[in-house]
Amino acid sequence: MGVGVRCLMTWEKPKLRWRKMYRGKVYTVSCEQLQVPSNKEGSYQAANAWRQKKVAELMAEAVPARRVGRHRHQDIIQDLERLHDKALRLGAEPEAQDLWMQTALVKAMDEEPREAVERMLTDCEIDKGAWPNEQTPDRIELARRAGIIIPDGTAPAVLDYLFGDMRTRFHEETRRPSPSSVPTEKSIAGLSQRFLKLSEARVVGGELSASEHDVACRCVGHFVDWIGGSNEPAVVTPERWEGYWHHLRSMITAGTRSREYAKKDWRYARAFVEWMASMDKLPIPKNLHDKRYKIGETRHAV
Repeated sequence: MGVGVRCLMTWEKPKLRWRKMYRGKVYTVSCEQLQVPSNKEGSYQAANAWRQKKVAELMAEAVPARRVGRHRHQDIIQDLERLHDKALRLGAEPEAQDLWMQTALVKAMDEEPREAVERMLTDCEIDKGAWPNEQTPDRIELARRAGIIIPDGTAPAVLDYLFGDMRTRFHEETRRPSPSSVPTEKSIAGLSQRFLKLSEARVVGGELSASEHDVACRCVGHFVDWIGGSNEPAVVTPERWEGYWHHLRSMITAGTRSREYAKKDWRYARAFVEWMASMDKLPIPKNLHDKRYKIGETRHAV
């Protein structure tokens, strides 16, 4: 799923449309409405733009007309807007889009306590101190010696996009052809959709927040992309499960995944594997609940 990392909505291939839940309600838009090609690769950017516009409209409707004055989290909003503007000036459009969405989410959380806003931003992985590529600082220093002006305070994610490998990784992923086979109910990708529908039902029932559902979608999607969505569930062997543990730990070490978010990846992936096993889709890996596999530990306990 090459473009999956940039999709802000869920693609429904049988209906040739995009779907996204917002505050417990599902919104959809078809390729015909967007006036774009009827496929995922040719329509995801238009769907992203449509979702951004829709969220802005819904947030405007939700704000009472009598509300005036300073936003409860105005300082956070100003910081995000400043980073967004810098990302645009430096040509880091993917990062600018992420910052735009984070700003919109903070604006929608006017009634939420600061702890909830900060937790949401942590989930979005706004990591202002980590360098995803260890060579990025050296490349920045060389650029400055060559006379290139780099504003102080520029977000590390933006700098890594410009001077690290993020730009290359992003374009490689967007150019990667999608599998020719269509995921079926028997594939891991198809089963993940069934699993996430349970989460959607809990949102509708008021048992789960929409933001937590979005986190579940991202975490399960990360595991599906790693294991291979077109594969049968039987590929989730104890060896592959241990491999996913190594994968998450390597992302923490590289600075491309925060420890807290990697823990969520691990937890949701485990819940998904447990569900597949409960549906008799695979024998449950014997090391699924092995306490030696911990995220964030310095070494593998023996």
